[in-house]
Amino acid sequence: MVFKNSGNVVYLMFATVMVCAIVVLVLQALGMRVFPLILKVPYHFMYPALIIISFVSAYVDSSSLYKCGMMLVFVVIGILMSYGGLPTAPLILAFILGPTLESNMLKSFQYSGTAATFFTRPISCIFMVVGIACVFSPLLRMVVEKQKKPKA
Repeated sequence: MVFKNSGNVVYLMFATVMVCAIVVLVLQALGMRVFPLILKVPYHFMYPALIIISFVSAYVDSSSLYKCGMMLVFVVIGILMSYGGLPTAPLILAFILGPTLESNMLKSFQYSGTAATFFTRPISCIFMVVGIACVFSPLLRMVVEKQKKPKA
């Protein structure tokens, strides 16, 4: 119905996306020699710029300082994780995908009424079992390694 009622708007969107793709292609082709030079900028110049951009984008997102404070909290957590030798990628992934997962989980609980639904369907059961195994695999590996060690 969208194509039938307002096809010109849809085709205008398609044309806009095509023009944007061409502009990005041209900018990337022209900037291939220039973009790697950004990596040669000294860190003491780059870090303040990144911090300012991060604070501005966090504030613009919600117009409150709460997001800026949350950003600082997660920066501290990330720094502590890097000092502790823990990977920071799972934290970033969980922070980005967490709200989406939470809203979809809430919808599924509202539709079914129970968490057992995740284990009654084959595909969701496989995903749940794999997820639970991933969470507990370090503990299981530690127990298996302790049992394999000969007692002195």
